[in-house]
Amino acid sequence: MRNLITKKWRVVIVVFAIIAAIPWLAGYILVYFKDSWNLSSKSNVTDKYDIFRDLLIIFVTIGVGLGVWAYSELRKRIRSQMMEYMYIFKATSNALNSYHDWEEYEYLWLKEKSLTPEVRARIGFAVTHAQDAYEHMLKANEQTRKQNGKLMCDIQSNLAYHLAARQEKSDYQLAHRHAKDVYDSREKYPERKNDYTEVYWWVIIRYASLHQSKHKEEFNHAVTEINKLLSDVEIDDNWKDSVRKKYETLYPADFSSSISA
Repeated sequence: MRNLITKKWRVVIVVFAIIAAIPWLAGYILVYFKDSWNLSSKSNVTDKYDIFRDLLIIFVTIGVGLGVWAYSELRKRIRSQMMEYMYIFKATSNALNSYHDWEEYEYLWLKEKSLTPEVRARIGFAVTHAQDAYEHMLKANEQTRKQNGKLMCDIQSNLAYHLAARQEKSDYQLAHRHAKDVYDSREKYPERKNDYTEVYWWVIIRYASLHQSKHKEEFNHAVTEINKLLSDVEIDDNWKDSVRKKYETLYPADFSSSISA
């Protein structure tokens, strides 16, 4: 339960301990100095112990009240923290399901070479799981999202990628927004920079290709940006080979001619 006991709570615990100790300290002082007091009459003795009793009742009441309040507040914090963990767990679980759906989609697509009903259904599952993962991340508070920024970007990246693969016109604004978010965050996560960059241009290429005559300039610019990635000697060759194969398979004429140029 990390971050449950903050500085504020440490102060509350210390104050509670001090208040709880006061009546016992008062009793100790009463007994320790009883010989120096005038205890000639029984009423005086009774008065002294009545004072101790009253102090004990008062401070125990205050201590119990503070204890109940502290317990209630701590319980709220624990419940809130557990909910945050649950949101992250559900987001991660749905993201993994989305990835497995994507692998199934790729296998079927390579087999069918077209968006058959079975292939479209599989990419639909990938989109649904990625969307669910994103919605669970939105349920978490801002601090939790910041602490899991890379996970948030990975989920948005997957969602944008799957939407663009499905290539439905109604998805464009959503796919572009998620792709732009991860593209703008690429410098924060150097290990994912190439993936986030590729996702953004993948979205542009997929939707521009639906009306290539109207969006030819946009399409060609995206192809040029992808080729910059593929010609970067500092990027892993296996990653580049995988990306190159995908584009050459989908757009053999446009993409290959762009490479030769």
